[in-house]
Amino acid sequence: MGKTGIKDLGVKAKRDQEIHEKAQLRGEAIWEDIENIKIASPFMDLFSVKEEILDGIIENMKLNGDDRSKPLDIWAERGVVLDGHTRLAAAQQVGILTVPIHKHSFENQADALLYALYNQRNRRNWTDAEKQKAIGLIDELRPRGRKKKAPSGANSQGKSAVVTARKIGVSTRTVERARAVAKSPRHRRAVQTGQQTISGA
Repeated sequence: MGKTGIKDLGVKAKRDQEIHEKAQLRGEAIWEDIENIKIASPFMDLFSVKEEILDGIIENMKLNGDDRSKPLDIWAERGVVLDGHTRLAAAQQVGILTVPIHKHSFENQADALLYALYNQRNRRNWTDAEKQKAIGLIDELRPRGRKKKAPSGANSQGKSAVVTARKIGVSTRTVERARAVAKSPRHRRAVQTGQQTISGA
C-alpha cells in the first residue's frame, strides 16, 4: 500500500468539506472529531452542567454511543459550542472520538448568544443564578451610545426590560429585579450562590 501524500490529504479534506456542506444544506448533522470541538466564554459559562443529567447521558452513551439526532450546535465562524456542553462533556468522559454537530452562522457574538439562550429557554428550568447571568450578558451586549429619548409617558428602562424578557422567556418584573440586584455586590453574590432568589434579594 502506497503512502498518503500531502496532495492526497488535500483532496480528502476538500471531499470531506463538500460532504459536510451538502449535509448542512439538507439540515443534517455531520460528524466531527471531538478534538476539533472548542468551548469558550460566554457560552460555556451560561449554564452549569448538572451532575445527574451528565451521569444519565454518560450511561446512555456507553450503551448506545452518541445520538445523531442530538447534535452539538456550533458557531460556524468560530468553531465554538453554542449548545450541547453537557453532551460534549459526556462524550469526552466516555472516550467517544467523533460527535454529531450542526453548524450555524452568525455575524456577531450577540446573535450567537441569543441563539444559545433561546435554545435553552424551553428545555430547562433556569435557576435564578442562571437568569441573573443571562440578563446581565444581554444587557452588556446592548448597543452603547447616546440614549434615545423615550416617547411621552414611556420609560426607556422599562422598554428594554420588556425586550430582554421576551428574548429569554422570563417576566419583565424578573428583568427589572435582576438589574437592581446586579447593582449590589452583596445581593448579586447571594443570588449566584443560591442563598437568595432574585425576587427576595
